[in-house]
Amino acid sequence: MNSSTRRLSVASAVAAVLATPAAFAQIDEIVVTAQKREQSLQEVPIAVSAFSSEQLERAGIADIRDLMALSPSLVMTSSAGEAAGAVARIRGIGTTGDNAGLESSVAVFVDGVYRNRNSVALTDLGQIERIEVLRGPQGTLFGKNASAGLIHVITKQPEFETSGYVHLSGGNYDYVRAAGGITAPIIEDTLAFRVDANFTQRDGFIEDLVTGDDYNDRDRVLVRGQLLFQPNEIFNARIIGDWADRTETCCAAVTLIEGPTRFLIQGLGGSVVSPPDPYSRLSTINPERGYQQDVEEWGVSGEFTLDFENISVTAITAHRLWELDRSQDIDFTNADILYRPPNEGYQQRFETFTQELRIAGSTDRVDWMIGGFYADENLQLADAIRVGRDFEGFANGLLGGALPLFTGLPPGSSFVDGDGGQLDLFRQGAESWAIFTHNTARLTDRLDFTVGIRYTEETKDFFAALQSRNNACFSTLNRVPALVGAGLQPGQIAQGLGLICLPFFNPLVDGVYRDKRADREWTGTISLAYELSDNMNAYLSMGRGYKAGGFNLDRAGLANPIPGLLGLAPPVQPSAADLEFGNETVDAYEAGLKSQLFDNLVTLNLAAFYSEFNDFQLNTFTGINFIVSNVAKATTKGIEADFAAFVSDALTLSGGVTYSDARYGGGITSPPGSPVPLAGRRLTNAPLWSSALAATLEQPLTGNLTGLLHVDMRFTGNLNSGSDLLPQKQQGGFTVWNARIGVSSPDRRWQFELWGRNLFDKEYQQVAFNAPLQGSVAGGTQTFNTFLAEPRTWGGTVRINF
Repeated sequence: MNSSTRRLSVASAVAAVLATPAAFAQIDEIVVTAQKREQSLQEVPIAVSAFSSEQLERAGIADIRDLMALSPSLVMTSSAGEAAGAVARIRGIGTTGDNAGLESSVAVFVDGVYRNRNSVALTDLGQIERIEVLRGPQGTLFGKNASAGLIHVITKQPEFETSGYVHLSGGNYDYVRAAGGITAPIIEDTLAFRVDANFTQRDGFIEDLVTGDDYNDRDRVLVRGQLLFQPNEIFNARIIGDWADRTETCCAAVTLIEGPTRFLIQGLGGSVVSPPDPYSRLSTINPERGYQQDVEEWGVSGEFTLDFENISVTAITAHRLWELDRSQDIDFTNADILYRPPNEGYQQRFETFTQELRIAGSTDRVDWMIGGFYADENLQLADAIRVGRDFEGFANGLLGGALPLFTGLPPGSSFVDGDGGQLDLFRQGAESWAIFTHNTARLTDRLDFTVGIRYTEETKDFFAALQSRNNACFSTLNRVPALVGAGLQPGQIAQGLGLICLPFFNPLVDGVYRDKRADREWTGTISLAYELSDNMNAYLSMGRGYKAGGFNLDRAGLANPIPGLLGLAPPVQPSAADLEFGNETVDAYEAGLKSQLFDNLVTLNLAAFYSEFNDFQLNTFTGINFIVSNVAKATTKGIEADFAAFVSDALTLSGGVTYSDARYGGGITSPPGSPVPLAGRRLTNAPLWSSALAATLEQPLTGNLTGLLHVDMRFTGNLNSGSDLLPQKQQGGFTVWNARIGVSSPDRRWQFELWGRNLFDKEYQQVAFNAPLQGSVAGGTQTFNTFLAEPRTWGGTVRINF
């Protein structure tokens, strides 16, 4: 079935629902906090989707990445490490790559607390009350780094009636998941607690061709404890503490397109999957290097509310610590060429304190809010990219056997195991504060006018200490006159030095770097909302958002002095300024219609949007380094529709469709090293069309049982998964189906379900990339690798509620 037919099928299904004249239930009012006060979803002048705990459970949503199944405007991908390379995109806009210096375009909040990066939020969710996906910039109430939208996760809070649950699941790839929790009063109607815990394990779905070991597994633990204190009708306090641990092997890649360097790898004793068959899910991995990924995090937060007759005061205080330790076989072969060693190869640490204070009130005609926000974030990153035992032989092969000529060193002594990057240490302290106000005036009984504004100041202090060991580079530089005398041209010498003095262990940029930058930005929103009828609301809005500037935490971003030393370019001296990039701003315009039809049996919401990003932050991976730059302009424009419908007491349908055209500006200049002109092209992982559809049938059966059948699908149009938009990284459109069937007692005290995700085992990529040092894009010899999406998974779940 082609993409047009799929879209027609979805549209026909929606039309059938809307045309249904008879139904036996009504859609309950959905309450959201998209404007930091409880409001009906249908009254909020924002394009927002809300998913209840029941919807999430039926769709098998275990972490934020799974949310794509229900939200067509959302795209989530993972690359070299889920714990450092997860990216969320809304309407085609997101932050590409795993550079910790780049903050997220899609903000993630959990119980009102900001999570620093999308990767930091990619963990088991535990018991969820609902998830809200807000589309478009949310710069007034949520501040910086929500320029494309945000995801707000609201967990279930303690209750004053005792209840609990135990959930057990098992499936293919030796999948095991156990979850349990209890909530109960400590002091009747005054103090209650809640404890939830999850444990998940699953084997990987990438197999090593030689050893048979599997990679890309799951091994996660989450524990969350809460206290709810309500001594009277005025004061409310909710204290949350959580701890999570992940010990996984992620992320192995497979070969997508094979280049001639495979013969060199085989000559070094390595194995290759040839011809490449990415969906055989076979890879070649050096067992000494691997892809270990260990994450530990914990946090404590408190939300305190004073609620008077017409005024409420809310304070949210939080402290979080997140630590990552990751090793990596960088060349993605089982030859020992490049690696990050365990326990020192790649480490990240975020320690964050946030404080928010809001005062809100209302009169007959005005809802008002003023507030302030403070954040203190300390980021540490340690990175070491080293050469393995086979690097010298590999480099010599790439230079046609001329490595000894370049270095002047005896064979076997130019590079030894452990040379290269010894330790690059980056520290970044970010301190920001903001004041904001958000107000809605009821101009008439049907017309509301909303205006919000926020002022943010942020300073970032940057420090880097870079250390490498690369005697071959110095030796070659000293031999430049001899190489010229031997008849080598400057371009040939530069090519050799480019390999011997690779950007990630170029000793000419070793040293200590310091810098500081400040952002001062105004953001805000203006909207008009008009009640066309009791069941239909329209709105127009304009909004401005921004994403903070910062520093590229990658030594490869420093200016390379070698071309200047060879007379091929003006002389340069690397400095911290080379790593700095500016902040990104967005101006957004939106028109929407929210309606409830057929006596509230159907909810149908529409939105048309246009957003223009200035100084758009782009992170491009060339195969050997990341280039971070601001490009002048990017835009996203399109339309969205989402619906929910009760066809009968037993059958409900929901879904949506998004047309989003996200492109670079027509007059932009591509960043240095980008092989494809970006001007006018669609952004990375930005499908033009995407849609989602879910159907749930729940009906009494014989024998005092209730039956459940749930099916959902997600269609994603064709896209380019590479940050440089090379044609080899194109991914065609695909549809993923999920399903769940089960039985339960009428009161849901127990449930048994069988489920499947990616039922038809659809094969598709998440991110394709240039294999490091394995060929040339310009010469057409480049090897391309890719990180695959998960294959079909299936299993069963038993739920016991008490």
